[in-house]
Amino acid sequence: MKIPALISLKDNTFELYGEIKNAEKYYIDEELGLVNATIEIHDPRTLSPDQRKKWFALIRDISLYTGYPVDYLHTLFKTWYCLLNEKDWVSMADVDMETASEMIEFVLKWAFEFGVPLAEDTGDLFRGEERWTYYCLKHRICVICGKKADIHHVEAIGMGRDRRTIDDSKLPKLPLCRTHHTESHTIGQETFLEKYHVKPIVYNE
Repeated sequence: MKIPALISLKDNTFELYGEIKNAEKYYIDEELGLVNATIEIHDPRTLSPDQRKKWFALIRDISLYTGYPVDYLHTLFKTWYCLLNEKDWVSMADVDMETASEMIEFVLKWAFEFGVPLAEDTGDLFRGEERWTYYCLKHRICVICGKKADIHHVEAIGMGRDRRTIDDSKLPKLPLCRTHHTESHTIGQETFLEKYHVKPIVYNE
């Protein structure tokens, strides 16, 4: 993570004044003792077991869909990610958590864009995450089972509202298949959300 900032130089120490916009326009001011700089925060944590499971679950599903070997796809997507993001070669043995998260996002987006059917246990790994709900909404896939879905408005539009005139772009939504949509109304919204550990998000097409 990189943060543009104004830093005060006092007794050879750094005092962060805070994040500022257009930091590149600032310069060293000897009288005030200020200098523009970029603070880079490095997260020393490496790939977590949960991230490893997500990565290889996605690679496995893509392998089953395309017929290409897992090892080949593992190397392909790592290489593709590094080239597109102008990064040095990464190893899953010591990749940092932030980079690992970006790589998983990269493969997840690709899988959705190309219609790769993701296994139920893969969905279980991502369920509850905003990015998972976002891609499911975008591609009309049930956030729970992966079947074809309709958009479920958590705040019912029909209750005294005119469906023809209401702007639902700021209303929380979930993509649910007919079975899970019906269940949500049967057992109630709160019970349904707690049962499946999902959270609706605001999604504007």
